[in-house]
Amino acid sequence: MKKILIIGGNGLGISVAEFIEECSEYQVLGYLNDFEKIGMVLGSHEVVGTCSDWKRFGPDCYFVYTLHRFCSMQERYKKLKQLQISIDKFPNIVHPQTYISKSSKINGFGTIIFPFAAVQHHAVIGSFCSIRSGANIGHDCHIGEFNYIGPNAVLSGFVQTQEGVYIAPNVTVNSSVTLHQFSMAGSNSVIYKDIAENLLYQGNPSRCMGKANE
Repeated sequence: MKKILIIGGNGLGISVAEFIEECSEYQVLGYLNDFEKIGMVLGSHEVVGTCSDWKRFGPDCYFVYTLHRFCSMQERYKKLKQLQISIDKFPNIVHPQTYISKSSKINGFGTIIFPFAAVQHHAVIGSFCSIRSGANIGHDCHIGEFNYIGPNAVLSGFVQTQEGVYIAPNVTVNSSVTLHQFSMAGSNSVIYKDIAENLLYQGNPSRCMGKANE
């Protein structure tokens, strides 16, 4: 069985670890985490090193990056790049209880799609995305690299998101809207027009609340 390490920990990391072992070909070795002590148990696995310790685990080890965080996407994306792990060491992991249209495409590496999400026809999803349970990616959507799509979020047809976009739980994004890089949609919001780079929108109807990564 292939070995995999979770870069992250509490929250998203634990959720990913559980479903990887339930339904994939990987065995979770533990977590790489910069904030918890080595040996600490998170869920059912231990912290086995810091993020920069990844080289200790040999060329046959794979990784999953779970450091998506509200108001910190730019910082976390930069950290991913700084690790300089070969992109082919990040498998795409799709839960078997996810609906994926045969005409849709995961266009890269390191994307995680949780159970009961749906990806409709001709949608394209980039690398290092996290699509949580109950999310619906509408037809002909283009999801950029390093996006977080929260639980029960609904993206209507032809939505485009650029790199580093964070869409919180229960958000609705109307058809043909574009969310520019590192922009954010807060929980329960209805996004009816484009969001410019690095801005946070919140509410129904949504309005700008300021910078997204401050």
